Amino acid sequence: MSNLSELLPSGGGGGVEATFTATGTLSNGQTVGLRSDGTVEPIAETSVGASTTTPVNTMSSPTYTSEFAVTHDEANNRVFIATSNSTSIYVTTGVINTSTGAITFNSTVASFSHSGTFYDLSYDPNKDELFFAYADSNYTYFAIGTLSGSGASTSISISSGLGGIYYGSNNSISVGYDDHSDCHWVWWKDGGSSWSYYSAIAAMKTTSSSAYSQVTQNYFYAYYQGSADPCESVRDNNGRLWWNVIFNDGSGRKLLTKCFTLSGSTMTDHGDNFYNPTSNIEQYSAVAYDSTNNQLLCIAVDNNSGNYYDYGIIYNIATTTLSQDGTFSQVFNVRPRTESSISMVYDSTEDCYIYSFLTHTPNQISIYKASYDQSTNTLTGTYQAAVSSADYFRIHGSNGLSWYDSASKYVGHVTKSTTDQYQQSFTFRVAHSSTNNDTFIGITNEAIANAATGTVTLKGGVPTNLTGLTIDSDMYLQGDGTISTTSTSPAIKIGKAFSTTAMILKGVS
Repeated sequence: MSNLSELLPSGGGGGVEATFTATGTLSNGQTVGLRSDGTVEPIAETSVGASTTTPVNTMSSPTYTSEFAVTHDEANNRVFIATSNSTSIYVTTGVINTSTGAITFNSTVASFSHSGTFYDLSYDPNKDELFFAYADSNYTYFAIGTLSGSGASTSISISSGLGGIYYGSNNSISVGYDDHSDCHWVWWKDGGSSWSYYSAIAAMKTTSSSAYSQVTQNYFYAYYQGSADPCESVRDNNGRLWWNVIFNDGSGRKLLTKCFTLSGSTMTDHGDNFYNPTSNIEQYSAVAYDSTNNQLLCIAVDNNSGNYYDYGIIYNIATTTLSQDGTFSQVFNVRPRTESSISMVYDSTEDCYIYSFLTHTPNQISIYKASYDQSTNTLTGTYQAAVSSADYFRIHGSNGLSWYDSASKYVGHVTKSTTDQYQQSFTFRVAHSSTNNDTFIGITNEAIANAATGTVTLKGGVPTNLTGLTIDSDMYLQGDGTISTTSTSPAIKIGKAFSTTAMILKGVS
């Protein structure tokens, strides 16, 4: 077997080298990217402000409803948006442009009859179909939306009236798909007189191509504030359902978070977790799941003598027992308009939460970013942008009004037009850093003047002309083109240091 020195490449830079012409002036040890003309340029990051796309009409009929529900097919960049007018539920398909974030909607709208306004839907990626739950004062019913076609041309065929569960209620219902158990979780407020302060939760599974059956059902005490207060729920990477609502047991309002698990036909309720930062919590709350760090963010709005604050709590959810980390508060300049006007999602690209709420004056959707520092356990909220909206809307179900599309890196949101005639949707990109060149190929071995030629240690090589490295640490590209152990956004890992002066560049995968 050859010794190590025979296996290593030769060259003054300590690795595989090549000669390139520089576009721009390059310093010694500069990280560079390849341009389409074959030259190299310094890699740097620029700051990009928050941006929104122009709201577009979701559907032209019905034009007078303020009821919405949303679910997202992230793998195919599709969003399904439902609305109602007290006699029917309508649903359509939108496709998200992965480059611009713009949404194009199908002009064909599917519908089915329902004599109530409360409902929710979820998307099943295994069957490529929609699951609806909707309630009147006696039952909770189900429907299936069979999908055909692709993109904005996706058509929806609905089979409704697929059984009912006692007792239903014509307000407050929430649905979400669980890919671990291949079921849809359904939560609703109980309608029975002896259970008026209770909620019910069920797991529904397919029994045939056109029917669902109840796997199990559980009742629990949830004396929530107001008859139509929304509940929100999220599923984590371990198949657990986390349920969130404003709770009032007569001694004041607080945020209630619960965990449910399903094993076969056995559902387990893992108890109550209360959060009460003050005694003045309003009827506005939201929850989102951080899939990167396995955490929940729950937020609630507080009214302190007419000043409105948003309070957030981070929960670590390694187990079914919640572990509280940090909290934050920030003044709202204007009050949210309805008890269901807050929506929140987790942005995995920027590792932050995006939450939005409808405000009174002016009539707009205000968008905020909440960032959590894992090392200091601090949560901070910063204002991002606003979009004009109509006077009123109501969120339905566990999805709120928002979704996050990782391919386009845009958050989507549903609203009403300022003329109060049409349902509209827009997308939003949080303020972020943008890299001018994503084709990292190596590090210069010498200073190279603009339009001059010089040598570059290529990706996969071993540059040794560096200083101040931390042994065995991952090295990341910084915004000024230098390298450091600090991971910035976007995080571009270029290699690992094996001494204070040398590193192995990340090779081609």
